[in-house]
Amino acid sequence: MTSITRLIKTLVLVFIFITLLMVSTRTVTQTQAPGVTLGPWQETANFADDSHRSHPLPSFAVGPFYYVHAKTNQGADDRIVYYAIQQVDGSLSPWSVALSDHKGGPHGFTAVATENTAYHFRNGHIAQYVIDRLNGRISEIKLLENPEFREPFSGNKYMWDTAVYIPSATGNSYVYHLGGFNMTTHSYNVDDVHRTTTPIAQENAYFQNLQGLIAPATNPSKAAFYKKSTVGGEGYIYMGDRNSSKIYRTHIVKDIEGSPNPWIDSGNSPKGNGNGLGDIFVIHDSLFAIRGSKVFKATINPTDGSLSSWDDSPPDLPEAQIDVNWHSANTEGASYGLIGDYVYVTGPKKVYYSKISSPNYKTFLVRIQGEQMSTPVTAPASTQTPAMHGSLP
Repeated sequence: MTSITRLIKTLVLVFIFITLLMVSTRTVTQTQAPGVTLGPWQETANFADDSHRSHPLPSFAVGPFYYVHAKTNQGADDRIVYYAIQQVDGSLSPWSVALSDHKGGPHGFTAVATENTAYHFRNGHIAQYVIDRLNGRISEIKLLENPEFREPFSGNKYMWDTAVYIPSATGNSYVYHLGGFNMTTHSYNVDDVHRTTTPIAQENAYFQNLQGLIAPATNPSKAAFYKKSTVGGEGYIYMGDRNSSKIYRTHIVKDIEGSPNPWIDSGNSPKGNGNGLGDIFVIHDSLFAIRGSKVFKATINPTDGSLSSWDDSPPDLPEAQIDVNWHSANTEGASYGLIGDYVYVTGPKKVYYSKISSPNYKTFLVRIQGEQMSTPVTAPASTQTPAMHGSLP
């Protein structure tokens, strides 16, 4: 009888323990924040002294290399592209000169990075950064112009523009150019959205005008692309409006060679602090927005691209990301990059970086970024400046 009593007591204790364990596990699961999380922001050494700056010029990442355009505070002297190499712990190597003269004026313009190169589209031209994949230096910024295409953007000559890269595991990948300030008419032109296949070469140095896709934004601001988990390039482009707090989205259909769907109002961007300026970028299923020094996150609904309410739990930057721009209504170039499981954003004098955490992020990297360049790459022993070939208007 005693042994039976002990067995019953033991079974009761086991039942209570299992129940408590299940409740505890359920509680932990419910309190975990959904989606991608960012670790604390860390900083690099300064890439510029007090007489130089980067904004409103662009920054981008290609492979393990992070690039920053710089110039003097006033005017457009010392037009250097600096770069650094990602280290094992996510930090960047000391800054070196990738290109001694990027030929850019004081105006803002954007640059778009693809898997192994980058482009910009300043003043109606298509230009490629010719990057050495072994050491990261830029040998030249090469104009891609085909005499058959005298007007690669339907005659528009853009500054303060915005564009996104749309990768595809099958078929063509694209660059979508979403408009900007047209130096031909001296006004913002958002009626024309253009796209071209990548890689861009001399023979296809032309952007197709997607007539009828008219953005509701009066001044196109920063943009980002969310790729669905399907094999092709289906997803959503998100774009802000510099003259309002609105964010709009357009659906890139499964057959991405078809025309996108009309733009949809996706609500307001978060208010932030300070000047409220900063980049937007997508990591896995989350859209991040920097506003001043504040960092926000919204979860993307993969079914229709709609956004959740903005969450201000991501860690904030130590200072406002953007310190200066040409004019309050003009968009500065995108200034961030993703390398492995780290995100990098360019601040006034230094770059800030944060470790990305997500259960599905490794799968996301393979799907979005494709094969990475061989790493680790050692920092260059010299900062000798490479030759610049030609001149960019």
